[in-house]
Amino acid sequence: MSNKMNFPKVIALSFLFASTAYAAGESKGFSLASLTSLLNGGAQAVTAKTMSNTAGVMEYCVKRKITEATDPENIKNKLKEKLGLNDSKASQQKDYQDGLQGLLKLKNDKVLDLNTLGSSALGEKVKSKACDVALSQGVNFITK
Repeated sequence: MSNKMNFPKVIALSFLFASTAYAAGESKGFSLASLTSLLNGGAQAVTAKTMSNTAGVMEYCVKRKITEATDPENIKNKLKEKLGLNDSKASQQKDYQDGLQGLLKLKNDKVLDLNTLGSSALGEKVKSKACDVALSQGVNFITK
């Protein structure tokens, strides 16, 4: 029995790892390891820097049905109302508009583009966590 690895298997495994890393967002500045650390880092790891960005991200999540909450639409609307984002001029705030596009501005000044996370299991988990944390941030803000 030979100890040599089958060349087609090596190519297939290399392609699998490369495509998984790409799907997980490595091409946009977040490596597979950093996405894993976002998942393991608690809520603070994916907490938005501003409430306007949180509101935009919530709307992004609601439209894509990413969050598991019972009534995220209602929470999003209450948050927008409290922040004054129902006004057409106020809703043009950059942080809010970025959130609508799926750009989560983190407290460490990095931007997590939810659109580039792909549909891998890891990418979906990070998106779900980011949406759940945004929802939680919104609930905390409107109940103060």
